Amino acid sequence: MLSVVLTRSVRTTLPTMRQEKWFARIGPWMTNMQLVRDRRAWFVAGILAVIGIGTYLWWGRQSALPGRESALYQEYQRAFQVGVAALDAGRPEIAKPNLERAVAMIPDEPAGWANLAILSLHNNDFKEAAKHLKRARDLAPHNPALESLMGQLAEKQGRQADAIGHYRKALEARPHDTALLFTLASAVSREGGEGTEAEYQRLLEQILKQQPNNLRVLLKRGLVAFQRKDQAAFEETMERLARLAPEWIPPSPDEPGAKKRLGDVREAAAKAPRDVPHLLALLENILKQERSYKADSAAITAPESAPIYAFMRLAPPRNMPALPDRDLTFRVESLMFEVLEDKTHWNVVRPVWRIGELERKRLKETGDKGGHTIRPADTFKLTIFLANAREVRRADDKSVKLSFPGGPNAVAPSAAGVLPIDLDNDYRTDVVLAGAGGLRFWQQQPDGTYADVTAETKLPKKILDDDYYGAWAADLDMDGDLDIIAARRSGAPVMLRNNRAGHEFPTFTAMEPFAGVRDVRGFVWADLDNDGAPDAVLLDTAGKLHPFVNERHTQFTAWPLPDTAGKFLAATAADVNDDGVFDLVALRADGGLVRISDQDKRKSWQVADLAKCTVPADAAPGNHTLFVEDLDNNGTLDLAVAGPTSAHVFLADEKGKFSLPVIDVAVGAAMLFDVHQDGRLDFLGLVDDPKSDARQLHRALNIGKKNYRWHTIWPLAHPLADNRINTYAIGGEIEIRAGMLVQKQPIHGPVVHFGLGEQLGADVARIVWPNGAPQWEFDMPGFRFLPVVQRLTGSCPFLFTYDGTGMRFAGDCMWGTPLGMFVNGQNIGEFPQTTEWLKIPGAHLVPRDGYYDVRVHACLWETDYFDQVALIVADHPANTELHVDERFFLTPTPPRLHVTTPARPVASALDHHGKDATEEIRAIDGRYLDRAARSRFQGVVEDHWVEIDLGDDAPREGPVLLVARGWLQPTNSSINTALAQGKHAMPQPLSLEVPDGKGGWKVALPALGFPAGKDKTMLIRLDDLGEPSPVSGRVTRRFRLRTSMAIYWDFLGYATELDPKLAQLQRPAPSAAELRYRGILQITKKNQSSPEIPVYDNVMPRGQTWRDLTGFYTRFGDVTELLAKVDDRYVIMNAGDEIALRFPVSDGPAAGMKRDFIWECDGWTRDGDLNTRFGNSVLPLPAHGVKTDDRPPGRLHDDPVYRRFPRDWQTYHTRYVTSEAFALGLRNFRR
Repeated sequence: MLSVVLTRSVRTTLPTMRQEKWFARIGPWMTNMQLVRDRRAWFVAGILAVIGIGTYLWWGRQSALPGRESALYQEYQRAFQVGVAALDAGRPEIAKPNLERAVAMIPDEPAGWANLAILSLHNNDFKEAAKHLKRARDLAPHNPALESLMGQLAEKQGRQADAIGHYRKALEARPHDTALLFTLASAVSREGGEGTEAEYQRLLEQILKQQPNNLRVLLKRGLVAFQRKDQAAFEETMERLARLAPEWIPPSPDEPGAKKRLGDVREAAAKAPRDVPHLLALLENILKQERSYKADSAAITAPESAPIYAFMRLAPPRNMPALPDRDLTFRVESLMFEVLEDKTHWNVVRPVWRIGELERKRLKETGDKGGHTIRPADTFKLTIFLANAREVRRADDKSVKLSFPGGPNAVAPSAAGVLPIDLDNDYRTDVVLAGAGGLRFWQQQPDGTYADVTAETKLPKKILDDDYYGAWAADLDMDGDLDIIAARRSGAPVMLRNNRAGHEFPTFTAMEPFAGVRDVRGFVWADLDNDGAPDAVLLDTAGKLHPFVNERHTQFTAWPLPDTAGKFLAATAADVNDDGVFDLVALRADGGLVRISDQDKRKSWQVADLAKCTVPADAAPGNHTLFVEDLDNNGTLDLAVAGPTSAHVFLADEKGKFSLPVIDVAVGAAMLFDVHQDGRLDFLGLVDDPKSDARQLHRALNIGKKNYRWHTIWPLAHPLADNRINTYAIGGEIEIRAGMLVQKQPIHGPVVHFGLGEQLGADVARIVWPNGAPQWEFDMPGFRFLPVVQRLTGSCPFLFTYDGTGMRFAGDCMWGTPLGMFVNGQNIGEFPQTTEWLKIPGAHLVPRDGYYDVRVHACLWETDYFDQVALIVADHPANTELHVDERFFLTPTPPRLHVTTPARPVASALDHHGKDATEEIRAIDGRYLDRAARSRFQGVVEDHWVEIDLGDDAPREGPVLLVARGWLQPTNSSINTALAQGKHAMPQPLSLEVPDGKGGWKVALPALGFPAGKDKTMLIRLDDLGEPSPVSGRVTRRFRLRTSMAIYWDFLGYATELDPKLAQLQRPAPSAAELRYRGILQITKKNQSSPEIPVYDNVMPRGQTWRDLTGFYTRFGDVTELLAKVDDRYVIMNAGDEIALRFPVSDGPAAGMKRDFIWECDGWTRDGDLNTRFGNSVLPLPAHGVKTDDRPPGRLHDDPVYRRFPRDWQTYHTRYVTSEAFALGLRNFRR
């Protein structure tokens, strides 16, 4: 463009001969005018030159950016998208290097710099954020997303006026962005000053033009209109709310409800105007529980510092599913195995993946933390089972021959008659057979053969010998093992609850949890309402589907479909409408394929047509199988219907519609399987032999022209975990994101397959294990099998103290009050002793700017209720030590102070094998005594002991205390529930045994409790125990500590107890107590013998890591009043919350004294374990002296604690939290 402008300028300034003569005649007159025009010409030429140069540089720069097909673009896209996914998931250690790599590759793309700025904002590094934002704005000076980020930075720096200016600029480019309008309105309101109320109201009204029924905006508009005395706007707002009121939650006997509160507001406006703001606040608190309020709030709330997902200058990546492979075909060919040469007629094909014995041994012995070292081709072996009315054979091993229970009439098995299942979580696939002759259980042996273990199940003969149609696997009680749903051919289905028993094959207990259902022909297990617990759907012989809501604890409630739903032949579960919630996909008797979806948390069902299939007129429920998989790998789910003689494939197009021609596949009784591990799902099925009655094994190979990428993920339960997860995580779910392409699938077998289309790979995968715990895996390249091994989780709030260099982990607390916890199979629910002490060594808490800095952090899947906290300053003589007994004791034991002589290590220690263990327990050094073999359950080990000799130097007369420091790996509700089933040895609490005088041992102190968490000290009196009979004051010098709990000792020593009055105690009142959000902390673990320790400075600052318990939490800000005393007025904390406390520094210590501290807290905690009673709700609210968990949650206004302190829910507990952000998963960018 510049060269064109200059050429034209030269041509118009070179005169012709005729022009020269003409200029000579009029020259004198033109001289002055020419000077003026020359100046103008040069001015215009200059402007044009600048524009031209700028355009040239821009065009050159733009044209220099790589195109989509270039290797540089694809490498940048990969780094950028992984960085964004990690930023979204709150994983800065992954986000930062990827984003830095991206901007190094293509520095002229602003989005990379913007995301680095966002990462800096998360870390409150405003200087770096400003630097990166400047770089981004230089490249895209008018981008509204960057203006909005500039506004967020300015607000964080306290520059409110600048922030408003940036938001206004962003709004100029996006005038209809309701979230941006609300952000600006909120900023204007916070700034205050003349005219701000009017502008605030005007901005709210702009939102209401687009969302006229937005409850949150209506309430805010009503308040500001009232404050501005805008009567017309106030009344109009009240009228709108009144029209919405009939849809609100109805009132309860003790709470008049939102509709009545709205009437109170209108009445107060006329009679008591000063009450209106307070009454509007009450109304909003009630409405926060409405689903419509939550949806309305989400619609106008922009996530703070959300990543930039799209490129600003580069060509946008292809984020839609790829075009379908229209040339996809299935080539049918026979599979020849020696065992099949006899031309037998088979009825059922079951392909199974088996883990090789070497890999199984490695997993069992050491675990695998990352999974990427496993090579599936070497590890997972394809096995094909074939069944008929008399036998089950392995196609690849003629030595494996199992008898099928076809009964005296040799009834052929149904498609559900052969169930591959790992019943004992040993990484070997067992087989359950269900037929007319009953149930048979076959256990896989190390050599690959199978042994009949039916008798070991201990099931009654009546159950074992009944007539069954089929069987399915699901963890119905969610305790970590797979149960069986066995469908009687005529009668109610029976649940066979798996009672795992150590290393033996499990026993089973028969139950009937599905009331009113008979003659079942199909079963589906998936979370259809997205509440974290899989639901059950049963198909009966009449073709009726029976959904059941999973209420947890093996309680299922009918959730009926509308009567007009129709008659069905088959059903499965998948996310076919791409909204992140699993739908039922069902085949009607008329051939219609339909989607059946939950609407508004079980308020109704939505039924939508998907496709049409031809089915035989005599088709019966159960003889067709539905598959929802990505068969062409284009990134969207396809449908397959497998019938007795043929299969039909419905490919989805790039928009998820099933509009393409049906692909018919000439194999019957087919199953989908990646036979060659090449990323293409093939059919394995049966084809009639025209020359005989035989029905032989065939495969239909998936052949297409599009070489799209794919992932196959193998979710494996961690062999050293808590046994809350079955081997292949069946019942869990996996969601992947590649750019903007998101897919979610249930885990219904060992492998989960994803098509990626043209995406390079999955940026992130989120696995939600069957126990509810999430796990993220990043940067997973395409064309790969990727085993993913479960990682470990834990619970309880964490205490941190300032030690002069940073915040130091001081311990976990509130171990003694786990609400809803099942202990030894029973729910305690009542904790008379709620006050807990924890010692803080003086070196771990030092003054910081004149105060002691103490912080308590809720990090894990829990809700914490802190009623009172205190810091006790304890000065004691320098030659003494201060201790508190930090153990969990079921017997109420008020905490007390112990002053002792310095603790000395014991002379010797022997483990339960008689081997020396003195070195491990000689000093507090983080080396733990770990000699006991672990069981199948976390927190339970073999019966073991440590035999202790105090030595000749130990005092002979008391009082002498054993100072035992160590940590406990706990069980949890799900493990304790599993332990209560079958014949399991319950974990035995710690006991102290002494010699019995006959060469043996006797119990002197039973049920001593256990260390309450990580690195805790137990104090045990050693005098008056008896050796072999008690002598007053005599110290027992030889004894042993015995337990089957997973207790790992760090130090065992002894000390003489002194007068506790030697300690001078002070209880300074906190000068500040602020509740704030900090984020989820990274947890580290040195080795298998060590506890998991949180790292304070490694924070995941945003997002919802856990499926948070739903309810009202304390708002952020000052909470001093709530923590002052034990009175059932408490701080309610969610995961990621932190209470930051400041205690004034007391005088002292005096000469000859040294200072330690005691942390005191009183309260409760409730975790989100699927078997914790009411583990998905903040309610019921705990109270002292009340057996809280006897009453179900109900409604807040009916809760006794609320009714005692209702104003706390107006002043403090106004933050309503749901699990919806977690449920959104990797789709949060779609808000």
